[in-house]
Amino acid sequence: MTLRETTLDTIQQGGWVFEILGHKFCSALSRRVQISVNDDAAALSKLTPMELTMLAYHLVDENRWQGFHKNSREFQPSLLSTGNQAMLKKVAQRVQEDTEPMNFCEPDFALISEAEELLSFYAPTTSVHLKKWISGYCKLDNATFRSASLPHAFGCIFFGDGLWESTPAQAAVSIVHEMAHQELFLINLVDRLVLGEADFKLVHAPLQGRLRPTIGRIHSLHALYRMIEFERVVGIDHSRHVEQLLATAQTFGPNDLTAFGLSLVNAVVKRTLPTIDLKVAVSL
Repeated sequence: MTLRETTLDTIQQGGWVFEILGHKFCSALSRRVQISVNDDAAALSKLTPMELTMLAYHLVDENRWQGFHKNSREFQPSLLSTGNQAMLKKVAQRVQEDTEPMNFCEPDFALISEAEELLSFYAPTTSVHLKKWISGYCKLDNATFRSASLPHAFGCIFFGDGLWESTPAQAAVSIVHEMAHQELFLINLVDRLVLGEADFKLVHAPLQGRLRPTIGRIHSLHALYRMIEFERVVGIDHSRHVEQLLATAQTFGPNDLTAFGLSLVNAVVKRTLPTIDLKVAVSL
């Protein structure tokens, strides 16, 4: 099968594509960084996916970079070098303006630990991918969201103020939600998902309750898909998320998606709602 076919088949079977696409992505990043900063491949191979993306997209001052690989998954800004603190703050500003990286406290550690235990118990394969591909958690002060991801910091999940009001189960769902975004970053590298003329087309997104561009609605759809998969095995009511997934699929018109993008939407809908007529579901 082609890489596209393997990706789509894996998604429709409920599997994650990190192992299929992640290694290729990291290898490409390493080559890109090696060319730009004349660094050696052995040193780059020790960096996390997050570090590689930050280097590749010039978010990091290489002269000050000391690496995160000696730190725990939860970034504690007060324990980082001055240069790394500045870098983390720079990344935070890209996630949301006027936010500031801050230290995790004991209740935070406890909540994340309980959420990860739920993932390990109910979704062990997902837990394995989390440990391997999500190399960092960053807590942001004054952030209006529960959780977020940034394509140029692949492998890092950013936690906002809303997360700390969650139950462990809700926190686990948020982690899965962000893993879905990270996965879609990789899928979108296989081929375009959105036709050029639809890049900036704004349509109401049922999950967020506001206007979002086409790629944003694909992200909503994919996140809902992964959340539903996890909620089903845990026994969490997911009926509203199923409704939102179908409503999101119906926001795509005939000139919005590439063939690959349409196939992805169909695969997600088919996995979640196998009895739905897919062409009707995506309004084609």
